[in-house]
Amino acid sequence: MDLPLSVTVRECSSAQNKALASSTFAWNRIRPKVHPSSVLETYRRSVISMNRVSGSSSATWQAVNNLVEQVSERTTLSTTGYQTAMGRLNKPEKSDADALMTVRRAQQYTDSAKRTYISETLMNLADLQQRKIYRTNSGNLRGAIEMTPTQLTDCVRKCREEGFSNCDIQALEIGLHLRHKLGISDFTIYSNRKLSHNYVVIHPTNEFPKGAIVDSWTGQGVVELDFKTRLKFKHREENYSVNANMHEWIERYGQAHVID
Repeated sequence: MDLPLSVTVRECSSAQNKALASSTFAWNRIRPKVHPSSVLETYRRSVISMNRVSGSSSATWQAVNNLVEQVSERTTLSTTGYQTAMGRLNKPEKSDADALMTVRRAQQYTDSAKRTYISETLMNLADLQQRKIYRTNSGNLRGAIEMTPTQLTDCVRKCREEGFSNCDIQALEIGLHLRHKLGISDFTIYSNRKLSHNYVVIHPTNEFPKGAIVDSWTGQGVVELDFKTRLKFKHREENYSVNANMHEWIERYGQAHVID
């Protein structure tokens, strides 16, 4: 994922949040070696490259893909997204199929962050994350995978106000709209400790014979859960756990948070 382990904070646990501030100063000294012409060409190609499930053109697939696009458009500020985007844009020659994050999504994160915070971009994103997004009413720092349902409600509200979220809340947004907007309930929200990433998996159905990963944070969209996808996402049982608190929140409170 092109990030040193010392600054990988994608799951945003409380321990990682406390370490984030110091890591941002090192990142602000890093200048990506981006080649504009090659990035632009790769970006043009990737605009139409949401990874379709093989052989699927069903209305269900299209609805899920549209949902991913909507979540992506609403959420373009992300601390971890911006961190990963810098590394992705340093390797424009790498195809989206072989990378975790697409060039298109990397460009979205970078453009939005630079518009919002012209200077000290990562430090300001980290400050927003720690000061507001993951700060609970009790004053503690908690990542979304550690929150109670009540805390998740508050976190979702703050994320929507700022147009900000990391992979945890983006996965929650996907899950709640699958369940309460599209009527799809056979899915799981996973936290992958090996990848430090949260994403949704739709279990095998007629529309998705092998199952599918649904992921707005990386920009990969709806991806068939075949062998190559399992390798890319390190999707193995020993690497992931179910975000049970998010499933509980979706069942109890999700309906009231659907965006039409």
